[in-house]
Amino acid sequence: MPNRRGIQYYCACVLALASFSDGAWAQSSEGSFPEDDESALAWPFESTSTPLAEDFPPTRWASAGAFVGVTYRPSGSSEITYRPGVAYGGYLRPEIASWMHVRLFYRQESIGVDVEPGGYDVEGIGLGLEFEQPNITLVNLGFRVEPTWVVHPRFRVHAIVGWSWLGFRVPMPTAPGYNEHEDGEDGIGGTRSAVQTEFTFGLGSSLDIIPNWLDVGLDVSYSLPAGQTGSVYEKPLQIVVDGEIAHLKPLPKFKNSMDLIFSIGLIL
Repeated sequence: MPNRRGIQYYCACVLALASFSDGAWAQSSEGSFPEDDESALAWPFESTSTPLAEDFPPTRWASAGAFVGVTYRPSGSSEITYRPGVAYGGYLRPEIASWMHVRLFYRQESIGVDVEPGGYDVEGIGLGLEFEQPNITLVNLGFRVEPTWVVHPRFRVHAIVGWSWLGFRVPMPTAPGYNEHEDGEDGIGGTRSAVQTEFTFGLGSSLDIIPNWLDVGLDVSYSLPAGQTGSVYEKPLQIVVDGEIAHLKPLPKFKNSMDLIFSIGLIL
C-alpha cells in the first residue's frame, strides 16, 4: 500500500505540470497568435501567393497587317502626266526594341495617265490620232527603318527611312479608229516595262485601338527615285498606222513622289 509521502510527491508533480502548461499556452497566445491581429493569422499564405497578371505585362515582338492610301508621282512632261493613284498592300513590322521597328512590305499601285493632244507625237510628226494610255500597275517591294517614340503605351510616333524596288509594265495606248495588229516580238507594239529604286523619308504614328491586339496607323512620306531604266523610257514605241510604221514618244520618267497611307495591323 502506498505510503503517505509517495502520494504527496505525486500530487505535487501533477500540480506543477498543470501550472507550466497554462503559462506556456498563455504566452503562445499572446506572442504568436493574437486574436485581434488578422495579419498574423494570414502569414502562412503570404509567402505562397500567386502573382497577378499585371505583374507580367504582355510582350509585343511584331505587327502584321494591310494598308491603303493615295500616292502622287508627278511626270517629267507637261504633255503626258500622271494622276494621283491608289496604293495598297501588306506589311510585317518586327519590333527590334521598343524604340526601333523595321517594316517589310509589298505594295501595288494603279496610276492613271493623261495624254494631251499630240502628246505622243515624235518630233512634231502628227499621226492624227487621239491616244489614250490605260492605267499603269506598279509593284513595289521594300523595307523601312522606323525609330519610334512611345508617347503612351497605346500611342507611338515614328520616323521613316526606307529603300524599295519598283517595277511596272505599260500596256499599248489606244485610240479611236486605231486597231492595227500588235507584234511585240518584231518590235512593233506590245507591252513595255521599266524598273527603278526609291529612297523614302517621312513621319508616321500608330494607335492601339485594342491594347496589345489591334492598331491603326497613318504615314506621310516623300520618295526620291533612282536608277530609272527600261523600254518605257529608252526608245519610241513602234506602231503600224495605215500599213506604215510610225513611232510614239516614250513615257516621261516619274519625279519625286508623295504618299499618304492608312494601315491596320494585328499585334503579335
